[in-house]
Amino acid sequence: MTHQEMDEEEAKISKQRDDLAKERKIFTQACLDLGKQREELEQAKREFEESKRTFRLDNVMSFLSFSPRYGAFEVKSVHSHWMLELFTDVYFLLTFF
Repeated sequence: MTHQEMDEEEAKISKQRDDLAKERKIFTQACLDLGKQREELEQAKREFEESKRTFRLDNVMSFLSFSPRYGAFEVKSVHSHWMLELFTDVYFLLTFF
């Protein structure tokens, strides 16, 4: 191998290293961006789950009313006692889980 061929090979290898460094930098930035997007999506999901829980709780609470006379929740409409127990159980589950 001549001196000129060796110089050409070194230049070729140097260019490949530079290209690889650029690609590595682009890949690293893409990974960082993906991590940020994933965190944003997880935050949006947590906010959505919280709003869904609040919506469900509001629906339960709109069905029930607090009666100071009895000091307990009372069903607004005429439903059987099991409905009250069901909604108080749902209220408990939505509040603590």
